[in-house]
Amino acid sequence: MKKRELMKCKLLLIAIVFLIFIYSASAEFNVGGAYTYLASKSVNGSYNNNIIDTSLALLAFDAIGRDASREASYLRSQESEQKCWPKQNCNVKDTAFAIVALSAAGLDMSSEERWLKNAQSAASLSGTWYLEIATSDTGSCKISYEQNNQTVEKEIKITKGFFPECGNTTFFNINKCLVKGVINAMPSLDLDVNCDMLSSVDSVTIMYRAENSFYLVDEESASRAKVTISNGCFGKTAKTACDYESSLYANLALHQIQSTLDTEFYLRQGYDATNPLHNAILFIITGYASYAKELANKQRNSGSWNENVYQTAFGVLALKDSEYAENVENAKKYFERRQLADYSLGNVQDTALTLYAAYADASGLPECFNSEIGLCAKQAGVCEGSYEICSNNTFLGCDDAIYNSFNKSYEAEEITCDEVDNDCDGNVDTGCECIAGEKRPCGLQYGVCNGTIEICSSDGKWPGCDYSKVEGYEESEKNCKDDKDNDCDDTIDFVDDDCSISSICNGDGKCDKKKGEDSNNCPEDCNEEDNCNNGVKDEFEEGPDCGGVCEEPCEITTKDQCNGDGTCDQETESSEFCPDECTCGDNVCDDYELNSENCAEDCEGAAAEAVCGDGTCDAGETAESCAGDCEGAMQQEGGSGTIWYVLLIIAALGVIGYIVYRKKYAKLGKEKKTSWKEETTKSPVFQSLFGDKKEEKTIGKGLLGKSFVSRGKSDVEKELEKSIAEAKKLIGKEK
Repeated sequence: MKKRELMKCKLLLIAIVFLIFIYSASAEFNVGGAYTYLASKSVNGSYNNNIIDTSLALLAFDAIGRDASREASYLRSQESEQKCWPKQNCNVKDTAFAIVALSAAGLDMSSEERWLKNAQSAASLSGTWYLEIATSDTGSCKISYEQNNQTVEKEIKITKGFFPECGNTTFFNINKCLVKGVINAMPSLDLDVNCDMLSSVDSVTIMYRAENSFYLVDEESASRAKVTISNGCFGKTAKTACDYESSLYANLALHQIQSTLDTEFYLRQGYDATNPLHNAILFIITGYASYAKELANKQRNSGSWNENVYQTAFGVLALKDSEYAENVENAKKYFERRQLADYSLGNVQDTALTLYAAYADASGLPECFNSEIGLCAKQAGVCEGSYEICSNNTFLGCDDAIYNSFNKSYEAEEITCDEVDNDCDGNVDTGCECIAGEKRPCGLQYGVCNGTIEICSSDGKWPGCDYSKVEGYEESEKNCKDDKDNDCDDTIDFVDDDCSISSICNGDGKCDKKKGEDSNNCPEDCNEEDNCNNGVKDEFEEGPDCGGVCEEPCEITTKDQCNGDGTCDQETESSEFCPDECTCGDNVCDDYELNSENCAEDCEGAAAEAVCGDGTCDAGETAESCAGDCEGAMQQEGGSGTIWYVLLIIAALGVIGYIVYRKKYAKLGKEKKTSWKEETTKSPVFQSLFGDKKEEKTIGKGLLGKSFVSRGKSDVEKELEKSIAEAKKLIGKEK
């Protein structure tokens, strides 16, 4: 019997030693293993597709400086347009956790704060709200507030700090004496207390009384103050009945973003001193030592709070920077014992919260945790969002294969010009001249090249224009008879320098003056008459497009002869009419010099040049130009000959005048006759029968006042002027 008892004792001792060994072996919490477990539960930044799990995972990784952008992106993707979570069915608790996490990551939560403010409900608090005005003066103050988008104002009397219309005490019961139940109707009430009518005011104070405890809510040392009464709470969803847990987490979020909004008085009223979460979160929010003390006292010998990992983690989060360090260490021992073989604490939520609360300051952590996701170095262009997965606690770095697997458009060196940053250097289409497929006109746009374009190649280069593929294109104009600008230089056929003169004539039997054919360069197609409208004096013509082979006679007038080019044209100009251009000694024997034989220097065989004063009336000298030499000669040679010439000219003028009158005005008889009265009342207007010498159209009045258009000189007029000119010459000689 004794042997059996001894054996039992030995076995019991061995079991105790074994348990102690196991406990010692597992005594240290494996932080790296816990993070590895957590990382393995991520699916593109989402943890169980749950807002709270993902928020706590973000907090855990962000606390040790690891990338948590994917978790943040997931949370943003689940946010509603109203700025709450989750977008399918917003609730206060999920929204509060998301705000805490994203705020810790450095993101602005102003819009989310507004959602929380609008989500409040009015709480039915058992305490009383008081207004106190410290003054020694007597008078009145005005109190105003907003209700249903309207301003409500009330004047209250005050006597040296007492309110005679509200119990004659120094405490003004807002919910009774201002408007009955005004606070209970609103979760938050902003009062504008204006005591400027009093000579002096020390302070304006808002207080809350719960049983025998007074709480100073707001105070300002001024005669006019704006004070806020927070009488709100949060339901599980927006504007629903008060829920303590939802209000607790909402206030935690508001504290995290340092908001002035809170529902602290509602939390005080519903506070349960035995609940670790109440003590932990209220201590975090208010910093009141009483909550920390109560929390520490409720810790169990195991180091836990209620043997619950979640509550214990919140207890550590509240006490870790306080005087209760021993309680924190005891809690860590509890975590060590609760860690499972997969290094978790049972689930994502408990593991993430424990890591964030108790091990954010852990040292000696590996570069990464297996399955952890890290962003690649390149995040611009097509590489945006690319990542690598930790292997053997190491990030190997992203190579081209990883970038390419993430986005098939990736290029280690930009070669595709598609308005995309393919090499992820932050620059679009580096080194590209153009965008693949882009079009622009070719450099040559004349002739057969009109409308040609070039298209940017896939390497971002302009390939240049291949004109050889253009129908009819010739690098140098060779086909000079097709009416086309084949070499695209804006010149067609004969105008092109590449075409020789011989190529102008196509021998088709038609004189094509547009192509430049004429009787000179293409006699087989053109005769002399074809030249009579080319604007130049051709062979067989007396003048430009007139005389000779041309039907149009050449009209030579004084003005027409002198072209003003500074040189004497022997065929059209003479020293008689163009003395500025034709002179004796210009080596041009013009018609006047030849006929008058007065310039032997220019005209071979002509008489010696006339010299005035030598006593001889030489050719070219007249009584006007040289009276001393020619006056006597004129008297001798005068006689009846001169008179006959004059009479002959007058007779000729009469005949010509009659002919002109008959030709131009014979039609007047066919016109409608005017009455004698009309004719006698009109003054006749006489115009030159020959009109202006210019060929331009001239509007004038006929002999009977009718309009006519001068069309230039008729043959009769020209003959008349010619006769006058001959008469002048003759008279000059006779003198």
